[in-house]
Amino acid sequence: MTAVAERRTLMMRIEALDGTIERIAAQYPHDLLVSQGGGAYVNYFGGLHTTTSNIQSQAEGGGAVIDFGFVEDLNHIDREQVHSGKWDGAQVYVFATDWSLPVEDEEPIARFTVGKIMDQDGRYTTQLMGQRDRLNQNNQDIYSAQCIYTFCDYHLDTGVVPYRESKCQLDKDDFIVTGTITSVDDSANFYDSTRPEADDWFGNGEIIFTTGQNAGQPRQNVRSFTQSGGKIVTSSPFYYPPQVGDAYQMIAGCRKRGKEDCTGKHSNRVHFGGYSYVPVTSQVAKFEAN
Repeated sequence: MTAVAERRTLMMRIEALDGTIERIAAQYPHDLLVSQGGGAYVNYFGGLHTTTSNIQSQAEGGGAVIDFGFVEDLNHIDREQVHSGKWDGAQVYVFATDWSLPVEDEEPIARFTVGKIMDQDGRYTTQLMGQRDRLNQNNQDIYSAQCIYTFCDYHLDTGVVPYRESKCQLDKDDFIVTGTITSVDDSANFYDSTRPEADDWFGNGEIIFTTGQNAGQPRQNVRSFTQSGGKIVTSSPFYYPPQVGDAYQMIAGCRKRGKEDCTGKHSNRVHFGGYSYVPVTSQVAKFEAN
């Protein structure tokens, strides 16, 4: 269907990777109760809840820019959520509808993926990746000494990876563990003293929190794991400092090396996705110089 031109208003639905959904009536001064069909309705926030000004896009499916202000209500998008990465990679669905009888996705306009979010003097400018942008990404085979595949073909916070990244063919459930934090140094150094695994078992793995302030925040890579004391060090700090008692999920790691990891650590050499004897750039340059 197509919205009546005189009452046509722009709507936006933002779906975070953790399942959180934010609905915004981008060009309407008040909240709108929008039909989802079958007698179900959801609220789209407008007016004081958001100060969306415009959406600039290209008709051929290229990128777009959405400019919108802070939402001070803690039940909606706020500064901490943006800076903690909660909305990174979120899907954005833009559609138009008749404000007098609004229906969700009545006139679909575009679908985007959230890219860079910039905080400029109290306003967010969000760069969105269009579907054509995604098609323009390089998807050719990569040749490197290290494996190019995702360990267990799975990410803790986004699930199964695309086919081109998926060749490991190990059962993720054999490598995912749960636990709780027993002590904390800082946002990137904390402990679970009950962990029995060997040193570096989780090195280059992933960790997410399932309770506490970091619940729902993006995964962090595990830089190192030490069995003595159960020390976990992440490559980047979590946005909020973990607290004793916070529950987590963690998956064993793979440092992408053929001999040490695929063969020695996981006995999975047959699925190694690298080329151990590809010369590095410095070696190639040495021969070119001669």
